[in-house]
Amino acid sequence: MRVLFLCLMLAGLPAPALPAVFSKSVPQYARDMENYYRDGRPEVLPDLLRAFDAQGVLADGEKRLVTAAFLAHALRREPTARQRLLSRPENFGDNARKTLAWAVHLACLPDEPALLAVLTSVGDAVLLRQIQASPAPLERWNIYSELSVLRMYWAAFLASGDSGLLDTIIAAALRYAELVAAGLHGHDDFAVSAAAAALLYEQTPRHDAVRERVQTALGKERGGRADTLRSILRDGGR
Repeated sequence: MRVLFLCLMLAGLPAPALPAVFSKSVPQYARDMENYYRDGRPEVLPDLLRAFDAQGVLADGEKRLVTAAFLAHALRREPTARQRLLSRPENFGDNARKTLAWAVHLACLPDEPALLAVLTSVGDAVLLRQIQASPAPLERWNIYSELSVLRMYWAAFLASGDSGLLDTIIAAALRYAELVAAGLHGHDDFAVSAAAAALLYEQTPRHDAVRERVQTALGKERGGRADTLRSILRDGGR
């Protein structure tokens, strides 16, 4: 993160106190999602879900939603994911089934009510109300509302490679440039937009698709917004 602070300062942007939300010390479950993005092997999805459950990841409400966003976009993109994840829900623990319930909702599967009935129990009335009151698909969630939503967008990108999800993260990073230029460090959007810039700075050298999308966005920008994208790309040119 200290490299990011220096990078942003060199671009004429004061470095905020960014949360260590996407640092190199990311938890194992996040690394597993990245491995899925690199390898593209849908057959690992059930074991991945079981591993997250065994590690206690799915007992945490925020991580459960991040995992659900990941699985939802795997369901939307990969034709075999439904059979692998939803044909035998009894093979998963309670927290895994609750995660799948969220994933079914975020994926907007046409038989969502029937699937939710199988994935939840009588004691899950509160969970069902939360699911039913939440927007779907993920693209309807406001990325600036919470840092967890930014994480959901990134996890969904790792599952699908969907450039639209990546564009939303890039737009959030550009929002950071706007807020800094206006001196609005206390704005409600600031923390998430700063974290989006940090995320892209961290991930752009690691993934060709991310770098190419940021480069495409750079070609459309000027001024401080362009400087922020150059910083993310480690491009000192003007």
